[in-house]
Amino acid sequence: MRPVHLMRSVVLIATIALLGLLVVPLAPTAAGVAPAPATTAPAAARPTAGCPTAPAYRNDGAKFGVHLSTGSTSFADAFRTSERTFSEMPIVRVFDGNVPPADAWTNRTPVLDGTPVVTSFRMPPGRVLKGVFDSRLTTFFENAPPQPIFWNYFHEPEKEIDVNRTFTARKFRRAFQHVARLAAAVCRPNLYPTLILTAWTTNPLSGRNWRDYYPGDKFVSMLAFDPYNNANGRPTSYPRPASVLANVVEAARASGKPWGVAEIGSGLVRGDSGRGRARWLTRTGRYLKSHDVSFVCYFNSRIDTVDFRLLDRPSIRAWRALVVG
Repeated sequence: MRPVHLMRSVVLIATIALLGLLVVPLAPTAAGVAPAPATTAPAAARPTAGCPTAPAYRNDGAKFGVHLSTGSTSFADAFRTSERTFSEMPIVRVFDGNVPPADAWTNRTPVLDGTPVVTSFRMPPGRVLKGVFDSRLTTFFENAPPQPIFWNYFHEPEKEIDVNRTFTARKFRRAFQHVARLAAAVCRPNLYPTLILTAWTTNPLSGRNWRDYYPGDKFVSMLAFDPYNNANGRPTSYPRPASVLANVVEAARASGKPWGVAEIGSGLVRGDSGRGRARWLTRTGRYLKSHDVSFVCYFNSRIDTVDFRLLDRPSIRAWRALVVG
């Protein structure tokens, strides 16, 4: 063999030997074929196995509370005023007109001190689906306190869908599902996605079907409604509870989900000192309890010309009795 060929052979043998040292053989499979190397997904992309988008809520008895009006006062002051008026709150409702503030739970958790809360926020569905609020919402869900949190995205969407045509029912459902997935990703079993609709939607005269707004069983833990004794003006009477609530109860039963009343209210009938409304509140509370309601929050506030606030002694005593249980 010529020297040059001998040299090439030596180099080739040395190279093969070196490669043999560097390559780690893969363990053969049963068929004798090595499997492809596994890849690990980034943490943010990993599936949240075992973390449902709609944790199951077990109704342990009706909780009566109030909606906290924070338009002219702080959350803490509104909460303390409500407890001074109606006793210790078993549940409260709070509303954010946009994405929840970054310090929402920093400010609210110490005040709530374990009180369950129905919390609503509303942002345009199109922007939700683009992920604009993903980071803020994830932080909101991560920082939530451990008590039951009935969170709601865009309560009473019907008017925006059917009247104003701001967005479609499909887009709303998809946005709700998107938020539910964000909540599920933090794996907190006390975060209950809650769909809140108007009571009017359950009335056949509305021409609506509540299921048109329903994101699906997989994305809803709790179904809730906002029934009023005349939401748009001063009432002329205090009707039987069934005439206000029977359609709501029927829809709740059809859903198969636990259900609640996120808002309820009545102004004073002209000439009533409060005794008539007090009787209506008591009868309504009794009716709701008999139909396995999970929570009821009184809308203790004023909107335009309609004053729903419980300021008279008879009404305060009636609602306090329901709160105390």
